[in-house]
Amino acid sequence: MILSHLDAVEFSYFGPEKRDDPPRWQTQWNNLEQLPQLIRIQVAEKLPGWTDVIVAPMVTANTCRWNSFYQRCL
Repeated sequence: MILSHLDAVEFSYFGPEKRDDPPRWQTQWNNLEQLPQLIRIQVAEKLPGWTDVIVAPMVTANTCRWNSFYQRCL
């Protein structure tokens, strides 16, 4: 039902392309050394009202929740 109202969905990724590069928004994530700091989901829909969704991915291992932005466990 929700998908019938969508025209397009786009993903973009915020973070450095290479280790010492400044972070920026990118349409593809090719950095295999780390996760992006943020992931943005943009939806184009037939009906108004949808806003962008931005999430910060984290990896959980044992008791460590890795935060790519702070580069440490939280």
